[in-house]
Amino acid sequence: MVIVQYCMPYSSWCFAITEWKDIATIIAAIVAVPGALIAAWKTFQEIKKGRIQREKEQQLKRTEFTLAQHRRLFDDSTLYSVLCLIDSDDLKLKNQDMWDAKRKFLTFFEEIELLVGSGDSNKNVAYYMFGYYAKCALDGNNFKEGINLKPEYWGLFFKFVADANEYLKADFDPKKLLL
Repeated sequence: MVIVQYCMPYSSWCFAITEWKDIATIIAAIVAVPGALIAAWKTFQEIKKGRIQREKEQQLKRTEFTLAQHRRLFDDSTLYSVLCLIDSDDLKLKNQDMWDAKRKFLTFFEEIELLVGSGDSNKNVAYYMFGYYAKCALDGNNFKEGINLKPEYWGLFFKFVADANEYLKADFDPKKLLL
């Protein structure tokens, strides 16, 4: 049996067709493996960039939402009416016409606690921005008038105040607010 050899032009490389097939497979693997590795690396880099971008967008949304809640506290006339009286535990807080406003005020903090508990709001920022007002409400004797302010009815509010007090006493670090 005669084996026919095929030679590469302008060289002395002569091989049988089956050997050329093996050489072509080896060359293809040498080119394809690094190409596939580079493509995989680039893919992972793009995934990482996308994840970082999504995290930044989520952080921005959380920040915008927190600022909107802060504005709500001042822009909502009902909440603001309580806010203006809460620092000094003003006697006006005892008035029956303030009872619904105070309930709305408590509900505001329960909403914030729900967001903190679910991880949708940064707890450090929430406790810093709203903790003082919640603490004033809980500590105010005039504020409590007309409201059955017990943990079994306002559990999220009590949790928010307790966590805020703990944060403001032990862990307060302005750098944490920027995380």
